[in-house]
Amino acid sequence: MADAGGARRNSQASQPSQVSGPGASLDGVDVSKMDPEELAEAEEVAARAAAKLALAKKARLRSILKKNTERFFEAAKAGDVGELKDVVANGVGVDVEGGVGPTTKPDAVGFRALHFAASGGEEGHVEALAYLLEQGADVHAATVGKGWTALDFAAFWGRDAAVTWLLEWGADPAHLDASGRTAREKAVFRKHGVVITVLDDWTAAAAAAAEAGGSYDTYSAVQMQRYGGGGGGGAAAT
Repeated sequence: MADAGGARRNSQASQPSQVSGPGASLDGVDVSKMDPEELAEAEEVAARAAAKLALAKKARLRSILKKNTERFFEAAKAGDVGELKDVVANGVGVDVEGGVGPTTKPDAVGFRALHFAASGGEEGHVEALAYLLEQGADVHAATVGKGWTALDFAAFWGRDAAVTWLLEWGADPAHLDASGRTAREKAVFRKHGVVITVLDDWTAAAAAAAEAGGSYDTYSAVQMQRYGGGGGGGAAAT
């Protein structure tokens, strides 16, 4: 037969200690019958224990967030949209900073998932880019120090599809990095002819559209069929 007294003691032990107020108890002891000094000491011990528990919880949450952030950057590098969605659902913001840079040229500070998605694959991870941008990623976000944007990375690595998508979402081809260089200059340096053509065509069409008082949709019919619809472009110029 179970020990009824032991059961009661276990039940009491599982309840949080009350250290003040009418009928308050500390580990089952009526505090009204405790010496004031003993009560003060017990309250201090309880407060320290609560603070220690709170710190442990915060440390655990930081550890989980760090692991999820690492997963987020790895997913962006791989273009894994499913993994990106899962990590975002677990509380990681699309513009969180961190990770090791996708090139040794810029600094390793201020990288975003968008930078990695723009750099990966043969043409850039277009689906990952689209997801991040739809979730509110900042297309203009630049690394700290070097000032490279996602468009700079896409141009540097010759990811022509990524360049097209980023322009469609409002990336600025005239942006100057900390060295005063544009995305086009990076493409020229790396001899990425297709990227140079995309940037030149966009710039010329945008200038013509501005003169006509309209806006330019970078997607041609072929691009629309190949990559799917964009999310940020305006109507064709009129």
